[in-house]
Parts: sequence; structure tokens; C-alpha cells
Amino acid sequence: MTRRNPHAFLAIVTIVCFFIVPISWRSAAAQTSAAMPTLEVQGLLDPARQANLTARYEEATALYERSLIRARNLKDRKGEAEALLGLGAVCENKGQINKALAYHLHALAISRAIEDTLGEAISLQALGSLCSQNGRPREAVEYCGQALVLLRQIKEKRLEADTLESLGKAYKLTGEPQRTLESFQRALLIYRQTKDKIAEAKTLGSIGDFCNYTGQAQMAMDNH
Repeated sequence: MTRRNPHAFLAIVTIVCFFIVPISWRSAAAQTSAAMPTLEVQGLLDPARQANLTARYEEATALYERSLIRARNLKDRKGEAEALLGLGAVCENKGQINKALAYHLHALAISRAIEDTLGEAISLQALGSLCSQNGRPREAVEYCGQALVLLRQIKEKRLEADTLESLGKAYKLTGEPQRTLESFQRALLIYRQTKDKIAEAKTLGSIGDFCNYTGQAQMAMDNH
């Protein structure tokens, strides 16, 4: 009787399973494995975010740069992308829009390479906001539109609302009042659904300001 080599049999089963499992499942598994930076890099990212939130920009920059170097040394692509996003956020807060754009574009490329859908959407939304600030509203509309597609796929409602708010501001700059108002109103609806009172008040203010700008006095009063 012929004896089977158990190691050869296991190798065949592994290969067969790889091709049987749907590609979407394999992609999801790959995305899950890239879902968080390493603990060492995360330990630098957390205080960097706090420093940025409290306007300690030089400290935030130093911490993000350290996390970027460490992530690259560890080949932690998710951590690298988050460090770049953080550096972009600091630059935006300091008014360095072109530098912020460069950081976010780099982060976007990494998020796409590792199939991190959420990271990709965050980068796209940030690029949209930055392009509006940089006098490039049509590019902003394109970036925000791409971000919305991804955010709806993964059901990230809060970020979807933020992106709609950015999209409304971009449409205002391109001179499309109907689309501006629609974007703000869709953002407002999500903020109300998620009970985000602060964001709701901010969006109501945006609608009111826009209505004043377009001469819709009654609607402006209703939204202030």
C-alpha cells in the first residue's frame, strides 16, 4: 500500500483553500491585519494627536516625525500612513496648505497600497478640504465624491457627514447653490441621526450663512 506524504497533502489543501476562498474575503483579512499601527508606533501617535489638538504644534510635529521614522523602520505601513496624516493635520492648522497636501497625498498612496479603505477615505476627505482652502474647489469636489463612495461602503456615517459638509463648501466655491444646500442638508440629517449636537449646530450655521449669501433671508433665519 502506497503511503501518502502528510506534508505534501497539507500543501495541496492550503493551495486549494486559497483559490476557493473569495478574493473579497482575502482582501478583508488583509485590511483587518493592517487595521491598527504597531503598539510602539501607536504610543507615539496618541500624544502627537493630543499635542495637535491643544495647539502645541512643534511638539506634535516632533512626535509625528518620530512615529514616522519608527513606523518605517518596523515596516508598519498603517502607522506610516497615520503619521503622515497627522503631519498633514498639523500643517493645515499652521496654515501650510501645500505641505499638508503633500503629506495627505503620500498617506493616500499608502492606504491604497495596503487596502485600508477607511484610511483612504480619510485622506480623500482631507484632500478635499485642503483643495477648497487652496482655491481648487473642483478638485475638492472630486476628492470628496471619492471619499463618500468609500465611506458609504463601510458605513462610516459620522465621517460621511463631515465629507458632505466639505463637499457643500466646495460647491459653494464653484457657484452651484443647489448642490451646496443639498450637501449641507444631507450632512445635517446624519448629524441629527447620530445625535451630534455640536456638528449639527455648526452645519445649521453653514446653511444659515449660505442662505444669507444667496439672499434667502427666511431660510437663513430658520437655520440660525
